[in-house]
Amino acid sequence: MASSRLVMASLLGRKGPAHLRPPGATVAAACRGLSTAAGALADNEVALSILAAPVTAMDIGKKNPTGVEGVGVVTAVGSKVRGFAVHDWAVPTSGSVPTFCSAAKAKENELAKVPSDIPVEFAACMGTALTALRLLAGLKKGDFVLQADADSPVGLAVVQIAQARGVGTINIVMDGPGFWDKISLIKDLGGDVVVSDTYAREDPGFSSIMGELPKPTLALAATEAGVALVSKCGGGAKVVNHNTGGSGLLKASAAEIEAAAGLFRSEALQLWVERHPYSDLSVALKEAAEPFKTRRVVLIMSEVPKPQVDEAKLREDFEKLFQRLRA
Repeated sequence: MASSRLVMASLLGRKGPAHLRPPGATVAAACRGLSTAAGALADNEVALSILAAPVTAMDIGKKNPTGVEGVGVVTAVGSKVRGFAVHDWAVPTSGSVPTFCSAAKAKENELAKVPSDIPVEFAACMGTALTALRLLAGLKKGDFVLQADADSPVGLAVVQIAQARGVGTINIVMDGPGFWDKISLIKDLGGDVVVSDTYAREDPGFSSIMGELPKPTLALAATEAGVALVSKCGGGAKVVNHNTGGSGLLKASAAEIEAAAGLFRSEALQLWVERHPYSDLSVALKEAAEPFKTRRVVLIMSEVPKPQVDEAKLREDFEKLFQRLRA
C-alpha cells in the first residue's frame, strides 16, 4: 500500500498562473445568491460551515457552479432536528445543497453524518468511496474485476478495496500524457495488471490472455468508450458504468459510511487528491477539466475548527486530580 505521502498531493496555497483564470470566473460569481451565513433556520434545517468540496463533472462547464458534494461542520440545528448536533460533520446527499460557499443550510433529510476523525478531503469525497464499496459488494477472495477508466477516482478506489479483499483487478487506462505515471500509481495502490486501452482494443495478445482466464466477476467503466471496451473484452461479464448512477451518497446508510471511514482510517483506501484554496475556484475548475486528469480536485473552504477548551471544566478536573493525589 502506498503511503499517504505518496498518494496525496497537497497543493494548498497554490495560486496558479493568471492565464489559467477564465475571465469573470470569480468566487463571487460562483456563489452569487448564496449567503455566507446560514440565516434563520426552519425547524427541520441544519446550518453548516463548509470545510471542503470536490469539483465534480456536474460543476465543470457551468457558468456559475455552486458545488454538489462536500463536507461541513454543523453550526446550528432547527428545533425538530434529532440526527445532528453542533460540531458533527455532515455531507449533502441530494445534490441540491450548495457547497462552493463558506456556509449553507439544508434539510435534515438532505444530509448524512460522517465521522470527523478522517482527513477532510476524504470526507468531502465520501461518495467516491461509497460508490466503489457498492460496486464490489458481494465479491470475494479469488474473484477478479476488469475495469476500463481505472485511473478515475472511483477506479482507483476500486483497485484499493479489491486489493484489501483479495479480489484481483485487470485495469485499462487511456494512452496519453502521464500514461506511465498512471501505471505506476495503480500498481502502487494494489492493481494486479495495468494495460493501455490501445493494447486492450487492438492487440490480439490481450484477447488471447483474456480467453484463457475465467470470466471476470464484474466489468466496470466510467465512460461509454470504456463500456464498449470491457464489453468486448469481458467475455460476457456483467458491465456497470459507475458514472451514471448518481452520487454514492444517495440513500447511504450509516453502516456503509462507517465501512468507508474504516477503510480510510486503516489506510486501506486513500484518495488521489489535490487541494486548492477556495479563493482559487477558477483555477480548480480549470484543473479539474483537463484531459487525462487523475487527481480529484478538492476546494478547501476553511481549516477544520479546533475544539473549544472549557477552561472552567479543565480547572475542575485538575483540582480533582490534585485532591486524589493528596489523599
